[in-house]
Amino acid sequence: MDAKKQLGTLLVEKEIISKTTLVRALERQKGSGKRLGVLLEAMKRGSV
Repeated sequence: MDAKKQLGTLLVEKEIISKTTLVRALERQKGSGKRLGVLLEAMKRGSV
């Protein structure tokens, strides 16, 4: 059985988001404490 992968890693591997987008979202996550998925959705809508 494969070890669990983090959401960001899976999204980059499946080419759903770029590595750059992941890095930006993770930087925003550090300051906000919000979940990665929430931040990615907000970034997609342009509200972050």
